[in-house]
Amino acid sequence: MKNSGSTTVVLVDDDEILLGIMYDILSVSGFTIKSFSDPHLALNYLKTHKNYILFTDLNMPEMEGDELIRKVLKAFPEAIITIISSSQDAERAVELINEGIYDYLVKPVNPKTLLSHTRRAIEIHEFRQNKNLDSALKKIEIDNEIKWNVWKDNIVRNSLNRDRIDIIGNLNSGLVQGSGIGSIVSITTLIKATSELKDDHFIIHKDIMNLLFESSEIASRTINVLNEIEHLTKDEIEKKTFLITEIGELIQFQADHYSFIATSRNQKIHVAKNLSLNARASVELNLEYFLKVVDELLINALKFSLENSNIYVLFEIDDSVMKIIFLNSPELNKEEIQKLQTNINSTLFDPFIRFSNLSYSRYRTLDLGLGLTIVDKIMKNHKGNIHIGVIKNYLDSGISENLISVTIEFQLKK
Repeated sequence: MKNSGSTTVVLVDDDEILLGIMYDILSVSGFTIKSFSDPHLALNYLKTHKNYILFTDLNMPEMEGDELIRKVLKAFPEAIITIISSSQDAERAVELINEGIYDYLVKPVNPKTLLSHTRRAIEIHEFRQNKNLDSALKKIEIDNEIKWNVWKDNIVRNSLNRDRIDIIGNLNSGLVQGSGIGSIVSITTLIKATSELKDDHFIIHKDIMNLLFESSEIASRTINVLNEIEHLTKDEIEKKTFLITEIGELIQFQADHYSFIATSRNQKIHVAKNLSLNARASVELNLEYFLKVVDELLINALKFSLENSNIYVLFEIDDSVMKIIFLNSPELNKEEIQKLQTNINSTLFDPFIRFSNLSYSRYRTLDLGLGLTIVDKIMKNHKGNIHIGVIKNYLDSGISENLISVTIEFQLKK
């Protein structure tokens, strides 16, 4: 999907090599780019333009990124700003996120991550600028209603065929009580109560509209996930052969990517290095969906872990199976642990089942109980398995009594 050219992507970094790489990645994909190695020149441009999103480094000799960001936000509070910096800058990034920046990416940034992040940032920017608001809202309303009704009919029909009426209750509570769709209903009620009609336009407070935009984004993401679950259930996904040593490298890369989030709660992710003993073994998998599984399980481990705790990723290889085991010290009370043990490997993977009532805004996830559902569908599409258990903690016994163990299994290629 190419950018229409109306929104400019502004890149600021004193590292001209990295600046050139990001420029090439984005420009080849059709984005309109302005790049600056001098933050003073960037600030002069930003003060005279509004239709942009900004990516900036933090550590620059001419002007620190913190100063640039605060000056931009003072002139244009609605600016969509993303930090691209090292993992050592996590504390500064958290402070700036609390002040209103959009997100933080850790160097080196994966090209695919940079592209998807840029598209998402532009969409949010254009919503905030109210570009073609009437037609955009109408299109969202029609598209979402059609997609939602089609999926809901399918899931209801499939559930009744399985004699699983309980899933309908999960569907209702997950969507009505959760963020996104449920929030849109509440926000719409608030708009009706507080908006003023002037000529042919409603006057609505900007904070309410921002809430509506954010909830609409979450609702859209929810529908996309539900459609993806249906696709995984019906269609065979394309797979390629990967050495298990490559699998270990991919997991380490994703763990490094989430080190920023881990640092914010003084958590650490440890990935085992024992795969070189089976260097010739391989598995068949779809890379995109495998990374979705790893992302979901790492984020879940970080979400539900105590502060100052460790997340472990271990590997077991035998003649026919590769097991990847995620271990974390749970931040769950006794009731939630009991709920988890009761639902292990049964209803836990159904849509909208959740074993914590908390919402975790720092992780940019839906918190509707869909994560493990899509992991389960991905593993089944790979002819693999997923198991969840609660085990005695002998690794960090001073932190928690139990560990949550999530194991995914792939068949080795013969």
